[in-house]
Amino acid sequence: MTDDKKAEIYLELYRLARNRFEKRYSYGWKMVVTICAAFGVAAGFIVNSDLTIPLWAPWPIGAASLLIAWSAARWTRLQREYDEIDSRTTYYWESAMEKLVDENRPKGLRKDEWIRYGETDTDKLDKKPKADLWHPHLITQISMPFLFAGLLILAMIAKIAEPNKSSSTLTIKSQDTSVIDVDKLRIAPSKSSTP
Repeated sequence: MTDDKKAEIYLELYRLARNRFEKRYSYGWKMVVTICAAFGVAAGFIVNSDLTIPLWAPWPIGAASLLIAWSAARWTRLQREYDEIDSRTTYYWESAMEKLVDENRPKGLRKDEWIRYGETDTDKLDKKPKADLWHPHLITQISMPFLFAGLLILAMIAKIAEPNKSSSTLTIKSQDTSVIDVDKLRIAPSKSSTP
């Protein structure tokens, strides 16, 4: 096989791994943004509406929101493992192209624990790559759905704690105000009415 043909094959293998990584990465962010938007819209609707939330409602809705956030976090973490494999695969095929042209990237640009084309170190070859669980993108993708689920739960709790705006008011016109027990009445401003 000619060097040109090898280079074409290596480049195509590199592109396949890179495309898998990029597609998975974009799907991960789209999923996180969609979940956060849904929670945010629901929280905004609850806060801006005249709905009254029953005392029991935050529990099942909050649990469902947290379950959705947990599922997204679990999926994101698993995807990060596949991302790591695809990243290392692209690195491997890049090193194959480097070897083909008799050039090696400088040591400062290499990852020592990653496998390079032509290596024979069996410890490296047999070891499955582990995902970097403290990667900033991973932490952000995992934490955002939980934060927005918390926002939705807080919006529901705020509507429970908030007095009912649509409750009726009682206006008492009396000459003797000392008879009215003010502690038992909810006082609200009266609507101006024309006789």
